[in-house]
Amino acid sequence: MAVSSKRRNRINVDDRGYLWWVVPDNDSLDVVLHVISEDKRFNVLYVLGQPAATRYVTVIGNEFGTIVTGGSWRRFLCPRFDTEGQVTPRHIRFLLEWAAAADPTIHEVDAAGLPVPFGGLCDACGRDLRGMLRLDAVSCCYCDRPVAGRT
Repeated sequence: MAVSSKRRNRINVDDRGYLWWVVPDNDSLDVVLHVISEDKRFNVLYVLGQPAATRYVTVIGNEFGTIVTGGSWRRFLCPRFDTEGQVTPRHIRFLLEWAAAADPTIHEVDAAGLPVPFGGLCDACGRDLRGMLRLDAVSCCYCDRPVAGRT
């Protein structure tokens, strides 16, 4: 099934079509930039006006540079993709070029923009903690041992 293009902007980068749009978030006061490829493999969200220290992009799709996301929501520190709450095609092109260059050395963060410990793995039991820890959690939800960076 194709992505709806109604009220959305088109851009082509490296002979690939993308749609982008900016809308208020339904669950918060944030304004969110959505960028999705026409084949739906690349899909990211970026909240406008984030503070520089914890600014991140949320990857929803399976494709993000050389990183295998598995389709689960993952967040990565990123540069700014807006100018005072305004988004232009130049910003979108910059985002797409930045995302295409992403590799495993990019910094992954949680929903608060804080570093994910050990690439998302618990150092005690080795389980993947990405998307599993509450923001106030200080211990692994599987083995209950303290998580580095959260104590």
